[in-house]
Amino acid sequence: MGYLMPTLSGITYEELPGSGKFTYNPDGGHQGERLFLVDWDDRKAFHEALLGWTEPVGDLSVRYRGQRFPGYDYLYCRNVTVEGLGELSQGADMASYPKAKVTATYTSGNLGTSTADTDEDYDEDEEAGLAHLTEEWDFSGEFLMLPDGSYCWSLDLELVEGSVGLSIGTADIALTSDAEPLLRRDLIAAALNTVNSRVWYGFGIGHVLFLGAAARRTTTSDGVSAWEITYRFRARTQSYNEMYRPGVGWSAIEGTTTGDPLYAPFDFYNLFA
Repeated sequence: MGYLMPTLSGITYEELPGSGKFTYNPDGGHQGERLFLVDWDDRKAFHEALLGWTEPVGDLSVRYRGQRFPGYDYLYCRNVTVEGLGELSQGADMASYPKAKVTATYTSGNLGTSTADTDEDYDEDEEAGLAHLTEEWDFSGEFLMLPDGSYCWSLDLELVEGSVGLSIGTADIALTSDAEPLLRRDLIAAALNTVNSRVWYGFGIGHVLFLGAAARRTTTSDGVSAWEITYRFRARTQSYNEMYRPGVGWSAIEGTTTGDPLYAPFDFYNLFA
């Protein structure tokens, strides 16, 4: 019975001796390495299939994830080196070879943090769409001055004269995608200064404010210009649509004529669709 050659994205390949190397060190973490042999003319398509890519489909960005290291689902192909093997043929533009040796290095991808707080709220497709994002968290506090009459002295229950300061917990969240084909300027503008309409990284509705985004052009592995986009949010322990009311505590506020909340709700998942 003949041996069926393996394929990746329809490209036939062989593995070379030494393929499957696996290492670990405290600084770089886990790392895998595989050595492939492909036809020279297939080298570009093969390395793109290893690394994955993102492409625009209508108004959406569709991400095709890179190849995983077998047995370690958290290791993704991040780097590729291509070398020619066999007799060199000098062409008009550059040399060519019969075969290409492709060295693929696999490092840890983002495991992702669920934005939902219960199984009922969890959406597998939406969560998977955020798994490629790099997360940065900065926990701190925000100092607020409360209205007069918000507190009284415990000893005799007399009102405290003047305003009382209160610090509430905050978290600045930055989510970065390093290779997006589209910059949704209109969507980002629409989301500015809105609050989450759904649970977002464990924070309840109205507790996360979208501060905006920073974007710059980068170059992907296949030489195409792409966008590196960082989205910034600030979460806090109290809703942005509540203020401290003397004698009552934290209470929702709304416009006197419109009845609208101070900050409009927005589904933040739409920023990453």
